[in-house]
Amino acid sequence: MTLKVNEDTGCIYLAHYFGFLQEANSLKIIRQLADRYQITVIEDTTQSLFSSHALCGDYALASVRKWMPIPMGGVLYSSRKELPDCGMYRQNSDNSRVYGMILKDMFLKMGYDTNEKYREIFENAEQMADTAGEVRLISDFARFAVGCVDIAELVSKRKANAARLEKGLREFGISMIRQFSENECPLALPLRINNRDNFRRYLIQNRIYCAVHWPFDGLMPEERPNGQYNSKTLISMPIDQRYGETEIDYMIEVIRKYGGDLSF
Repeated sequence: MTLKVNEDTGCIYLAHYFGFLQEANSLKIIRQLADRYQITVIEDTTQSLFSSHALCGDYALASVRKWMPIPMGGVLYSSRKELPDCGMYRQNSDNSRVYGMILKDMFLKMGYDTNEKYREIFENAEQMADTAGEVRLISDFARFAVGCVDIAELVSKRKANAARLEKGLREFGISMIRQFSENECPLALPLRINNRDNFRRYLIQNRIYCAVHWPFDGLMPEERPNGQYNSKTLISMPIDQRYGETEIDYMIEVIRKYGGDLSF
């Protein structure tokens, strides 16, 4: 095996997925290499934010809005490095994404024809964030919204929803790609599915909206066969804390009616 990390390496960026944590031994090796060659490690904990683990990275960062209904918000934290004073950043006063969230809720729950408009608002908000040119603090509204979330309940509900959905799917032969451990909080329930795109369209027709992590970006396809394979087969079933047994059982029943060979 050729070691690609050496004294010329400037940074290691690592991520955890779906709530799963990278293997402890792998994180230990990464930390040892970083210390040996004086490399900065940035750890993306967006999808493992509520999974309990010691940080490997010099810095950790996460998007909070992947977990709760807020218009913006991310965190930068570290157990190894001193972080800059937040007082040097300006407050973000743009809450336009809130309007998109309201319109999305009206589309999903009340059937209003707001689909195009909320997508347009979200797209514009993403473009503004990408071209902002500066880091800003979370808005007062988003900070208030975060404070309304009971984190212990969030973790408990997500674990319960994932367990219920997994149990229901297992009864007709669909299994997860990996089991969650006790200290892992699921962001979603990842499945590897035959004819994934057809299956996803069927779910959308039944008002079940699943994320795809992630479409293949085309970068170095000859060196990334696993990336291509994952982009065609993985689907993330929602187990949001705002769902209860009724919503989870509905998903199970819709998938049962789909029929066909879904599992690999």
